[in-house]
Amino acid sequence: MVDHGLLRRAYADVLTDSLRVAALEACGYEVTVLEFVGGEHTPKNLLIKGHRRHPRATVEPHRWRLEPLQTRCAALGVQPDLLRRLAAIQAASQPSG
Repeated sequence: MVDHGLLRRAYADVLTDSLRVAALEACGYEVTVLEFVGGEHTPKNLLIKGHRRHPRATVEPHRWRLEPLQTRCAALGVQPDLLRRLAAIQAASQPSG
């Protein structure tokens, strides 16, 4: 699959969008993926819509569930910058004690 440019690009697009969805869910969002422009007009036609499950609650990065996503990324051999940044925020927010 990755030996052919067209297939590699399609795989990368789906993988990227899937990891974005998983990252939002790990951080407490309900996520919906929608096609907002017909595929005949553009190949980049997904809208990833996130809604905080508890919009009035304080954001608590120490409660994010990043470990399953980190495990999945390691198994896939990818290192998304978004995940690295979220993990850094989470590490900085760990309660001391």
